[in-house]
Amino acid sequence: MTAEDIKAFGASLAEIFDRERHHLGQLDAALGDGDHGAGMARGFSRAAQAMEAVESGDVGSVFQAGGQSFMAGAGGASGPLFATVLLELGKASRGVEQLGLAELEAGVRAAAATIGRLGKTEAGDKTMLDALLPAAEVLGCAERSGERLAVALQAAAEAARSGAEATTSMPAKKGRARYVEAAGVGHPDPGATSMALFFEALYDVYKEVEGS
Repeated sequence: MTAEDIKAFGASLAEIFDRERHHLGQLDAALGDGDHGAGMARGFSRAAQAMEAVESGDVGSVFQAGGQSFMAGAGGASGPLFATVLLELGKASRGVEQLGLAELEAGVRAAAATIGRLGKTEAGDKTMLDALLPAAEVLGCAERSGERLAVALQAAAEAARSGAEATTSMPAKKGRARYVEAAGVGHPDPGATSMALFFEALYDVYKEVEGS
C-alpha cells in the first residue's frame, strides 16, 4: 500500500467513524461517559485531513501525521491510545514507499505493547487490546509463514472483530466500566469495537486497491 492508499484509508476511517459515532456513543454510555463515538469521529476527521496534506511518498510520514492530529483532536482516555496505533505504524514504515506485511505487523505489535504498558492492561481486561492483540497475533503468524498481504489483512480484521465481540461476556477490570452493574458484562467494549472497525477499514481499502 502506497502513501496515497494510506491517505484513502484515513479518509475511510473518517467516514466510518462519523457514521458510527452514535452507535459507539451508545456502547460507551452503557459503560462510561458516552463520549467515545464523538471523540473517535473528531479524531479521525482531523487525522484524515492531516494525512491528505502530506506531500511525501513516505508511508511512515502519512501515518505519523495522522497519529499526531488524531491525538490532538480526539481527546478523552482513548485519544492517546488510538493515536499510538497510527504513530507506531508510522515508526515501522518510516522511509517506506510501499507498506508491506512486515512493516504492518511490526507496527501493530509495537502498538499493542505500548498500549498495554501505558494503560496497564492485558488480554481479558475488556479493553481495545482484546481486539488489537488477536490482530497482532494473526499478522505475526501470516508474516512468518509468508502469506499475501490480502490474506493477512482479512485474518486480522476477522480476529479483531471476534476479539471485540468476545468482550461482551467479559467483566471490566479497568476504567469506569468496572463500576457499572456486573462490571459491564453483557455490553461490548467500545474501544475494542472501534479497533475492529479500524482493521476492517484497512482490509476494505486494500481490497479496492488490489482490485483496481
